[in-house]
Order: sequence, then structure tokens, then C-alpha cells
Amino acid sequence: MSGKILNFFAGGNTARGFYSLYDSSLQGLSRLFILKGGPGTGKSSLMKKIGNEWLGKGYDVQFLYCSSDNKSIDGVLIPKLNAGIVDGTAPHVIEPKAPGAVEEYVNLGEAWNSGKLQEHKETILQLSEKISEAFNSAYSLFAEALRIHDEWEKIYIENMDFEKANELTNRLIERFFGDSTSTEGSGRVYDRFLGAATPVGAVDFVPNLTETVGKRYFIKGRPGSGKSTMLKKIAAEAQSRGYDVEVYHCGFDPHSLDMVIVRELDFAIFDSTAPHEYFRKERRMKSSICIQS
Repeated sequence: MSGKILNFFAGGNTARGFYSLYDSSLQGLSRLFILKGGPGTGKSSLMKKIGNEWLGKGYDVQFLYCSSDNKSIDGVLIPKLNAGIVDGTAPHVIEPKAPGAVEEYVNLGEAWNSGKLQEHKETILQLSEKISEAFNSAYSLFAEALRIHDEWEKIYIENMDFEKANELTNRLIERFFGDSTSTEGSGRVYDRFLGAATPVGAVDFVPNLTETVGKRYFIKGRPGSGKSTMLKKIAAEAQSRGYDVEVYHCGFDPHSLDMVIVRELDFAIFDSTAPHEYFRKERRMKSSICIQS
């Protein structure tokens, strides 16, 4: 029997530049293989092949997708083995914390033909420069979009009844947790991205991330209506009670949250507004409850 796949992003191209959550995603691993090598050396293909091999053996596998190319992956984790493999090249350079004991470098550059590549040196350098310029331009435009978004948000913040918002959050915390404490977790927080701004537009993995969760809570509300604040409070409550919690950050502004999952309690709660808007009537979103913030 095959294992289950969990897809998410551990880094993103955001309004605050490239934002990495790799340290959180890789926490607690006993073995981590860090791949080095230029584009086209087969890093993503290698990780997909290894991930699918272990998937076929019945192990659950986590694929960390690339925000700059959502067909590629930047990492694969096998939780039961406490092991993983990641692309350790820029912009998500991974620095070993216990070289040799935990992390091991794998150089895929050993397979390239340096002589042939030197013939294309100028083209490679020019393309590298163009890529850098394009990313900087995109980050600048994202930052401008965030400034506009903050102005939009401010209008709603000034007209919000936060006492009512807090009451709603407290009711949800009571519903989710009651008097419970974790019997399985260790209060570990996994910070991730559920989606990303990619070359083909906004991409998210909400259906995949929530497909095994019994209850899905959709939060609806305008910018500034307290959705992220609500999620932060729920995540903090889960951690304080010893539950392991998956915290999914906004791919546009990573300082905001878009989703919280507590698998031990079988629930997910997320910001169901564009560009990751879902509705209860969708077949892939069964057992769902809508919350208006």
C-alpha cells in the first residue's frame, strides 16, 4: 500500500523578498542530504524519484515545491525515517548545523562537462544577470502591492469591532480545544507556505494539505478583519497545550498567516479568500464550516 503525499512550499518569492521557512520544515531530522549543482543537473528529478520510491514502500512523503518553478521540487522529507533531501543552492542555501553527523553534501556537479560549459560561459553569466534583475523587479512590484494592500486594510481596521472579533476567536478556541491537552505531540510548530506566487500565477496546495482532515473551517472576511490574528491565536493555543501545529504563512506577506492545521485534533482552519478561495460545495472540500470574520 502506498503512503500519503503532503505538498507545500518551504520558501517563497514575497513582498519581503525571498522568504525562507526551511529551518522550521527541516527541524528534528536525523539525516539531511544537501544537493549542490547548477540548474539542469537533475536535483528535482532525483528527489522526486527517491520520494516516489519510498512512497511505493508505504511511507508518507512530503514534497517541498519550488516557488520559482512549481513543476520542480526543492526538497523531499520522509518523516518516518527522520530523513530528507534538499536543494541547497541559492536562494535557499542550507547551512549544516552538524556537518557529517546530520547533514551531508552531495555534489551533482561531478556529472557535468566543465569543458563544454566553459564554451557557454558568457551566455551563462548574462542569463544569470537577467534572472537576478527579473527577481529584483518582481520583489519591487510585490512590495508596492503590499503598500497598497496595507492602505486598503487600514480602512477596514478603522471600522472593525475587535471586541466581537475576539469573542469569535475565543468561541473557536473553546470549540477546538475545550479542556484538552495533547497526548501525542510535543508542542512543535512547523512553519510553511500553503501556496506561492509562481511564474504561472498563484498556486496553492490547500486541497492536498487538508484532504485527510475531518473538519475544515473556512474564514471569510476582508483585509484587516482579523483573519491572520485569529489564526495566530489559535496556533499559539495549540502549542501551549502541547499539540504539534502546522502554521501556513501567506505567500504574499509572510508575516501574515493563511492556515493552521492541528492533525491530532483533526481540524484545519484557513483564510478562504482569493487567491486561495474555496467553497463548501466543492467535493474536495467536504466536512467544512464557513466562518465570517
